[in-house]
Amino acid sequence: MSAFQEHTIGRRRIVFLRLLFLFLFALLSFRLFMLQIVAHPTYVAKAKQQHTMLIDSPAKRGELFAATALTEPKMVATNLIKPMVYAIPPQVKDPLKASLILAPILSLSQEEIKTKLQSKSFYVPLKKHLSAQQEQQIRGLELPGIALEPEQWRYFPEGKWAGPILGFVNHEKKGQYGLEEYLDEELRGSGGKTEFERDTQGRVISYKAQELNKLTDGKSFELTPCKPFYRRCWLN
Repeated sequence: MSAFQEHTIGRRRIVFLRLLFLFLFALLSFRLFMLQIVAHPTYVAKAKQQHTMLIDSPAKRGELFAATALTEPKMVATNLIKPMVYAIPPQVKDPLKASLILAPILSLSQEEIKTKLQSKSFYVPLKKHLSAQQEQQIRGLELPGIALEPEQWRYFPEGKWAGPILGFVNHEKKGQYGLEEYLDEELRGSGGKTEFERDTQGRVISYKAQELNKLTDGKSFELTPCKPFYRRCWLN
């Protein structure tokens, strides 16, 4: 092979290496552009989600009263506060032990509770509508990562006699049938929403809180007597 041919091959190799380098540089630049510019909002949102927690503050549902001719208005729909138990999995030190202790108290299977305690979430409801005995037992345990919070449930003091008129409130806290559905938006009010920062263990940093939605309780109504052939009673 002549010196000229060797020189030509050498130049071609250099050109090829330069083009390869430019291609890799362009590919890397494109990748960085996608990560830092295009996908930046997505990664920021994911990072924020890992370090913040949104806590809802349910509004107090408005009450319903029935006006009477001789006495004070009688309450026919109000609210009861019942506790619920939830878990903060990152704070649960021993999911197996905790599930074995909680299972007989909550009347749930040990495996079901254990699975929830091993969740990657920072908030996992375990059971709602606890009895006073269940609440007392759980408070006495003082298990890390297991906590109680009050929850609102609809209560009709006069029983079911006015059910067709009043309706009811489902588990999603929405009025169904009767006045509970007809006045649902006003009775329900507007729940509050607060954003808290949290540490790596899921503990809330209370002094770094931001109110996103203001809490506004629902409106109460008084039902006045009406004759059977009237289409509906007057609401005050």
